[in-house]
Amino acid sequence: DNWGLLLHVTDADGQRKPWLMPGQLLHKPKRLLQELSRLGFQLQGQDEDDIIAFLKDGAPSDRVRTTPRPGWFMDRSGSRLVYPDGQVFGAGEEQLLYDAPHNHGIRQNGTLEEWRQFSELFVNNPLLVFAASVGFAAPLVFPLGAENCIYHFFGESSRGKSSTARCAASLY
Repeated sequence: DNWGLLLHVTDADGQRKPWLMPGQLLHKPKRLLQELSRLGFQLQGQDEDDIIAFLKDGAPSDRVRTTPRPGWFMDRSGSRLVYPDGQVFGAGEEQLLYDAPHNHGIRQNGTLEEWRQFSELFVNNPLLVFAASVGFAAPLVFPLGAENCIYHFFGESSRGKSSTARCAASLY
């Protein structure tokens, strides 16, 4: 229900940043200009009113859909998987962007080679194999129509329960 514009703002360092500008900011020019300034946009002799008029009069040729959360996104053209880092897997009629309202704290750390070295710990460790398998299976629950489930690891202190859970979470 939130309409807006996808802008690409180039800052003083020459870095191009996408920004999903909420449409209601067109009616709050001062706030809009503050946000553009926060992103690094610099007025270079342009009149502020001209920038607002340009954005109001724009007629974008493409449409973009957004989602505020990671996971499966369904629309009339099918389903797509949105990862917390913004990657979108699957095809649709419109471009899909993840418009995260906040940082989930999920980020890439390490390399594929480091993960392969870590996975050597799985040999003869069925609990780690199980945890990783659950992690890999999680994105498949929805498209397969499977039921969600929860696995509870319990036992004495310092037996690897938290490390096992971190193993499954490390996949994402």
